Amino acid sequence: AGGMGLVYEARQEKPNRQVALKFLQPSCYSEQNLWRFANESEAQARLQHPGIANVYASGSFDFGYGLQP
Repeated sequence: AGGMGLVYEARQEKPNRQVALKFLQPSCYSEQNLWRFANESEAQARLQHPGIANVYASGSFDFGYGLQP
């Protein structure tokens, strides 16, 4: 857990690989933080360096209580 996000280690089924899932904490939902979270994903996806995680996908998911970025 960090300032505005939660990060989980996960396994993607296809292709089979270890990934990290980052979610915006519900307590941090605001127009500004949603924009910042999306902007961070876009910026990180453009970076290519062995010390920086690759972005495979971004978006929102509904766990049954509304969309979570």
